Amino acid sequence: EVQAEQEISNTDTEIVIIEAKEKPEDSEKDRETKPQPSSLTCSWDDRLEKFETEFKDLLDSNDEALDLSNHEQTESELKAFQRDVITINEDKFPEKHYPLLAKFCQDFTSPLTSLSKEVYKKLIPDELDSDISLLTIAESIVLVCERKCYGVKPAKAVINENNERSARWRWESVSEDVIPEDMRANLKEFRRKRRH
Repeated sequence: EVQAEQEISNTDTEIVIIEAKEKPEDSEKDRETKPQPSSLTCSWDDRLEKFETEFKDLLDSNDEALDLSNHEQTESELKAFQRDVITINEDKFPEKHYPLLAKFCQDFTSPLTSLSKEVYKKLIPDELDSDISLLTIAESIVLVCERKCYGVKPAKAVINENNERSARWRWESVSEDVIPEDMRANLKEFRRKRRH
């Protein structure tokens, strides 16, 4: 490509070429320093859309949960609880059975009201006569477990009752000591995956 500076003479209207030179090609160094289009650069709308898609995929994925309901240690503790519960004549959950309660709640997503009903049915079937109430089960659950958010925590949410899917709630035992030893590595791995 040739660049030319031209001058028009007023006297004889002839075009005089003062200078002609070739436009130099970009050097290797110039090409390196020049901003190059990148696949990482995109508009805010594109970024938001990408984030929403990734987050939706995350919500749709079924992250693994540690269900200890059928673990042999849980079953053994359940039998012991059901033997004891018929001798309890008050509306109080026995502290020595807190580890069993924590196992039944571990990694569940339900709000406290729903979880309490599920756990109550497992602990105290219809044929078992007990003075322990559903309210006592709910109060005991919050003593041995906490509900953690692995997603977007809703503003002003009632943590134990909120059911926002995007929050990705999980009930977790406040002490890992109640988790059977052969399941602790699995629990740590599940938690690590949820955080990423």
